[in-house]
Amino acid sequence: MLPVALMGGLVMQPVIERRLSGFQSGRGLPNSWLDRLENLRTYFWPELFSNFNFVLGVRPTARVPAPEVWRQYVWIESGHTWLLWNGGIPLLAAFFVFLWISLRTTAHVSRASDDAVGVAATAAFAALVAVGVLMTLDPHLTLRGSADLLFALLALTAVGGAKNVAVSRLAAGRTGPPSPESAPGPAACSGRRRELVSALDAHAGDHAHDRPPHRRSSRRNPHGPRPG
Repeated sequence: MLPVALMGGLVMQPVIERRLSGFQSGRGLPNSWLDRLENLRTYFWPELFSNFNFVLGVRPTARVPAPEVWRQYVWIESGHTWLLWNGGIPLLAAFFVFLWISLRTTAHVSRASDDAVGVAATAAFAALVAVGVLMTLDPHLTLRGSADLLFALLALTAVGGAKNVAVSRLAAGRTGPPSPESAPGPAACSGRRRELVSALDAHAGDHAHDRPPHRRSSRRNPHGPRPG
């Protein structure tokens, strides 16, 4: 991962330098960030932090009418403010619980799988870290594209990880709900899966000899023989 990151940094160096140049302004922040902060202070935080609205939220509409003629609405450009505005402290707490559980699960599945499931888990872990950081600037949890990909990766990780754990438990003769900590290593999982498949094939072959031979029906056609 580190060589890939270094190579990406070299390729994207002009873009990174241009983005970081905004922090060299007199106020220490890029102008776009200052505009977002001004919108929050002017249109959202006064209502959010008055009358204990932050406890249960203000309303599910994350926008207010704009006073200017060149725009119709002012949108919340802060993910954490967006959470408090929509659902208050319960929604904010639920987001961090979701983030923590998802990071733990994807990390376990990523370490335990060396197949496509492990790739999806690694990508999901990286996406969760990105969303956790970028929620400071925007509600990336529900933005088009990034949110669609995040939850698709989480679904692949959850289903594939549970299947790998179930296969390993069945191969070991255990039952019960799987947990991320019980996922075996890549070599153990692959070996047990091959043993389980071989055992199932042998079991199916043994039962194939016990089946009675197929007999044709002795019932006659009431309408007579079929024409040739």
